[in-house]
Order: sequence, then C-alpha cells, then structure tokens
Amino acid sequence: MIEMFSNFASSLVAAIIAITIAEMLLPNSKNKKYVTFVSTMILCVVIINPIISLLNQNVNIEDFLEKQETEIASSEYTAKMEYAKEKSINDMYRDALKQDIITRLKDNGYIAKNISFEIDSVSYEPTKMELEIEHKDGDIEKVVIDVSSNISEDISLVEKAKVKDILYSAYHIDRKNIRINHN
Repeated sequence: MIEMFSNFASSLVAAIIAITIAEMLLPNSKNKKYVTFVSTMILCVVIINPIISLLNQNVNIEDFLEKQETEIASSEYTAKMEYAKEKSINDMYRDALKQDIITRLKDNGYIAKNISFEIDSVSYEPTKMELEIEHKDGDIEKVVIDVSSNISEDISLVEKAKVKDILYSAYHIDRKNIRINHN
C-alpha cells in the first residue's frame, strides 16, 4: 500500500516536471494551447491511474472493516484484562494488609475491628487508616491514623506510641508522619 503511494507520488512529480519543461521550451505559438491540452490529459491519466489500479485489485472493504473491528476488540479486551489484573492485585494487597494489621495488633494485646484504609495509588503505601481497637478490658476505641495531616491528640501517649511502633516496624511509615486521633 505504501509502495503504491510512493509510486504514485514519483509518477506525479515526474509528469509535472516534464510538462513544465515542455511548456517552457515551446515558444508562444498557435500550438501551445494544444500542447497544454495534451499535457493536462497526461496529468489526469497519471492522477487517475492509481485509483483504477486500486479498484482492479478486488479489495474487499468488508474484510478490511472486519479486521479493524477484530483489532479494536482485541485491544479493548487487553485493556479490560489489565484493569481486572490491577484491581485483583489491589484487592489482594488490601486483604493482606488488613490481615497483617489484625495479626500485629493481636500479637501486642489488641483486637482490631472494622479496619478501613486509603492507599496511595503509586507507592501503595497506606495514607490513612481507620480502625476500632478493643482493649483487654473490653473498651473499644476508634482510631484514625492519617499520614498526611495534623490531627488532635486525644488518646494516651503510651497507646499512640505502641500503635506507631507497630505500624513503623511493619510498614516503615515515619513515626513523625503518623498522626493518631481518638474519636
């Protein structure tokens, strides 16, 4: 296809150059209008010839369109599969992170419930967590851990330090960036 366009362009340029040279060499005479007519006809043949040869190739437009539809459907399927794969990985990561938080807090004498969190879509680091912690005495506290903002400090310093240490040792979140709020 590209070769056909290349041949067409070179034929067209060659015809225009030959016609221009012929018209420049002929003096202004009665025959000049006939030469111009013939050169215009030659130029028309050069332009129409690729169109005729394209029609004689028995190009099936339906096959071409079907092939394009197949390629588009294939690329859409690939995009959907990539999205599903990314979502599946994200869900597995979230489940593993939730289970890991429960286990680490349980190992330190806390029972974690109703865990929810936000994860940075690029680094996959937790940016905010909310959970309820049940103490050994049965009290339940709601804890909000926000990595990115300043939140008032209402729970005891010892409790906050323990939770910060647990999260730091597990996820390497800088202790200065962990803010804990007791609601």
